[in-house]
Amino acid sequence: MTSRGSLPCPGPAVRVVLLVGACAAAPLGVADEAVLLSEQEFYAPLPVVLTASRLAQSLDDAPAAVSVIDRQMISASGARNLADLFRLVPGFQVGFESGHRHVVTYHGLADQFARRLQVLIDGRSVYLPSFGGVSWSDLPVVLDDIERIEVIRGPNAATYGTNAFLATISISTRHAAADPGGFVRASAGSNDIRDGVLRTAGGSEAVQYRLTAAYQQDSGYGLRNDDRQITLFNGRIDGRAGDVDEIEYQFGYNDGPRGRGYADDVLNPEHDQEITSRFQQLRWRHRLESGDEVAVQFYYNHHESDEQFLSEPIAALGGTQLPLNYDVRSERYDAELQHIVGIGETARLVWGAGARLDRVEWPGFLGTPDAIDHHHYRLFGNLEWRATERLLFNVGAMYEHSSITGHDLSPRLAANYRLAPGHTLRASVSSATRQPVLLEEQSFARFCLVPTDPTCSDFTQTFASSGNLDPEEIISGELGYLGRLTPTVTLDLRVFNDQVTRLIGVYDAPYPEPVPPGNGVAFDFRNSGKARIMGSEVQMQWQPQPGTRVLFGYANVNVESNNADDAWYSRSAPRNSLSLFGLREFPGGWQASGGFFFQDEMLYLDGHDLIDTVWRVDLRAARRFQLAGSSAEAALVLQNVLDPQPDYYPDSVPPRIGYFTVSLQTH
Repeated sequence: MTSRGSLPCPGPAVRVVLLVGACAAAPLGVADEAVLLSEQEFYAPLPVVLTASRLAQSLDDAPAAVSVIDRQMISASGARNLADLFRLVPGFQVGFESGHRHVVTYHGLADQFARRLQVLIDGRSVYLPSFGGVSWSDLPVVLDDIERIEVIRGPNAATYGTNAFLATISISTRHAAADPGGFVRASAGSNDIRDGVLRTAGGSEAVQYRLTAAYQQDSGYGLRNDDRQITLFNGRIDGRAGDVDEIEYQFGYNDGPRGRGYADDVLNPEHDQEITSRFQQLRWRHRLESGDEVAVQFYYNHHESDEQFLSEPIAALGGTQLPLNYDVRSERYDAELQHIVGIGETARLVWGAGARLDRVEWPGFLGTPDAIDHHHYRLFGNLEWRATERLLFNVGAMYEHSSITGHDLSPRLAANYRLAPGHTLRASVSSATRQPVLLEEQSFARFCLVPTDPTCSDFTQTFASSGNLDPEEIISGELGYLGRLTPTVTLDLRVFNDQVTRLIGVYDAPYPEPVPPGNGVAFDFRNSGKARIMGSEVQMQWQPQPGTRVLFGYANVNVESNNADDAWYSRSAPRNSLSLFGLREFPGGWQASGGFFFQDEMLYLDGHDLIDTVWRVDLRAARRFQLAGSSAEAALVLQNVLDPQPDYYPDSVPPRIGYFTVSLQTH
């Protein structure tokens, strides 16, 4: 085992890293001279981001550190799963609890549900109110329809409220008019990979539409019952009335079985979990004569897991098979109003209000067949004020009222100072909260030991929440630098100090049970933990020409904690992690890309053993060409090509994967 904090360099890994860098940095040949950047392109402004404050801002004006994963990076990564893309972001950890349950977290503090991230798709939160976190395999979105992803590295509750705790991920899909015509993609490879995407898009100048259907299957790790068959479709309609009104309507559906359980587990034998996920979303934007903008949004999320099965025969109960019911259904209704106001020539204000209803049915874990409702209201604002030509302030806050924990206020103050053109310093302080989810606040689960007894007089209690939990709280301070070191190299540095209190932990609480095999305790939850997260992050991009990019990311994270209730928060983030990603386009339509990823040892909160250092390499080779007047591409993708290593549990070892994919875009 490697000592914590070290960076070992086995020979094969080093050779692969050098290969990735060499492909991207290969000398420019004669055929490439025509695509050298012009002086204007060399000094092009930094990307504009929307997520940090709800205002469109240049990256160096944003009040937080932002990583952008654009369309080119998504395609060149070769990722099949959305979760894999976040390996490119400094400070993120990506693991696979099983072949279809992906875990994405930032700076640790996560079990398989990773409850301390806010994830938005076109402004729609996909955070689950039942057990928390995001079920990445269940989202009705395909990678081909994603335009870009903005990742706010740090608390962002001042903008998006509770659960924007450690970081915020904002996924933006492509406008319906972006890809007119038809598109088809098919993939096949190891581990029974069989993927397909079919899309059509069109319309008029006033109204455009896009319809996408997709299928994805694989056998998971190949050694466990964790296969999946996913069928999904989604649609988007974009309409425009003159220059002042825009209407956007989206809908989506995801359905299919996921393998669960183990062959040798009495209470969790092999079985299928049937997932249904769907949504509808409507957004209207209106531009006022003053240039200000009003936007109204409404969305509905539905997530349902059907998981009822019988245990294996239990010898202590005379061979009885217990009926187990893990069915859960959650719904979210959310409405929001937002207004952007210009204040003179030096200030802008965005403010708004929203209301949300979360409804959950979870009889097996909540102890009632009835739906439980929770209401949530919010009022937010952010003022951007350019005090001088060089000094910019962002002052924002979110006020919220929850039927679970009452009132909360999450403020943020950030100052950006431009040292010189292309060089900016940022200092900010903010706070955020995470609301307890239903599993933590109201769980009440028991096994009835006599299945035919309607009164369940003989039982084993597994969960019994005392409730009255407070929201978790984080107070974060950071210093950042964003600069263009040369016309082709940008550098993002961040130093942070986060104080996290009232962490919600699980513990064994006394609970008298009438008969064996109960042990007199049940799982309960309390605000027992605290942690201090300190460290630094580096993100660098080199782009000598449009078809060549090299991205480097590094994070050093140190977590100090009281490790209450045996939750090893202090080991839940790797001390060192890094990523190196390169892509290069060659004459004749060829493209080569690859990613190298490393992280130190760490421990997930629901794990039992330390995960050793992880090395991972992904490679992709593709060729674009014309076929009967259409744009086509063929690609070979190899993932996890080094020796397979555990990345979640010690027995969770993602296999090497190779697959071939072809696509065709008609115009």
